[in-house]
Amino acid sequence: MRKKIPLLPSDFKRSLLHTELCCNCLTAAFDGESWHLTGMLDCADSFVGPAEYDFASVLLLLCKSDRTLRRAFFAAYGIEDQDLNGELENRIMTYTLLHRYCNLHWFMNVQPPHAETEPLEYLATQWYGCCVLE
Repeated sequence: MRKKIPLLPSDFKRSLLHTELCCNCLTAAFDGESWHLTGMLDCADSFVGPAEYDFASVLLLLCKSDRTLRRAFFAAYGIEDQDLNGELENRIMTYTLLHRYCNLHWFMNVQPPHAETEPLEYLATQWYGCCVLE
């Protein structure tokens, strides 16, 4: 963990963080052609910090193992393809481990690791990776 801390930026843009975004916390409306997010619920544990802190819950709980959905999330957030790399995956994994509600055992039940996944870097790629769409 100590070697991962330098990955975290000290000069981040301050963002309002929800801390536990999941399907139960979002509202949407269908306009006849497509769905649009219309609101967010349960902001009791919100605080200010780097936006990437919130990525862990979105990617684990909403996108799950769908690499195309993860890529769509990053694109909608404005993250360029060249920034989708192992450094981003490891940074999000570090935020996962530092998250106020981190329960790695529960996360591994929600998103079971592949049998060959052991080091956290491999788990980061499995959970957050979308560098190459398969």
